[in-house]
Amino acid sequence: MLSRSYIFVLIAVFTLSFLQACATEYNPVTGRQEMIFISPQQESSMGRNIARQVEEKYKVLKDPVLQERLYRVAEKLIPVQGRRDIVYHFEVLDDDDINAFTLPGGYIYVFRGLMEFVKNDDELAYIIGHEMGHNVAKHAVKKMQGAMGAQLLLLLSTQADSPGFTRGMELALASIFSEYSQEDEFLADELGIKYAREAGYDPSRAIDFMERLQEYSRKKLRPITYFKTHPYLSSRMTRIKKILGLPLSVKDFINE
Repeated sequence: MLSRSYIFVLIAVFTLSFLQACATEYNPVTGRQEMIFISPQQESSMGRNIARQVEEKYKVLKDPVLQERLYRVAEKLIPVQGRRDIVYHFEVLDDDDINAFTLPGGYIYVFRGLMEFVKNDDELAYIIGHEMGHNVAKHAVKKMQGAMGAQLLLLLSTQADSPGFTRGMELALASIFSEYSQEDEFLADELGIKYAREAGYDPSRAIDFMERLQEYSRKKLRPITYFKTHPYLSSRMTRIKKILGLPLSVKDFINE
């Protein structure tokens, strides 16, 4: 007789497989058939709703100089990126964190700290291109779908006999998403370099930016987490140098 946990897992796998079979499309960026059951219209609506929450948590910076710089660089990148089914939105958030992120539907946020950290428009073009790359590859959409699938699995797993079963499922899902996120970052880097070059910027400046960021992160104390959601900066720089045909050094093979 099949155990309850085994039956619930079978139901979950069947459900997710059914969704994949019903809604797959070819992604020219990854070169694969992928499960996409969120339409561009739904994606934009979701992104708009999440953007409201983001702007409630973080204050949008009312600095015309920084905002104009962000818009100016972004406008050169929009024609060379690969999506025409969304409208991009760009904002600077009033926070000194050196970071940027993208939401579904083309909502891209850059923190004031990052705007002040970059030395030139070439570096900024790579960063914006990187975030656009996440949208073009539909990473944000796939993460949302993955989260929906994870919620289904966890909901079903709570019905299992063993309390350790749910925890094991959580760890397995976290591991899968961690690796997936690193792959996303590498691809977004590749696309960011491509878009920056095609928009007329110098993509090699991405290396300058990452070297300074690496030095900054070494000086800043931060907690160690078990699951890394981003690859090492050294690994990213090595890949970018290979894409650009730049020579490698010994430090390119040393992780932080």
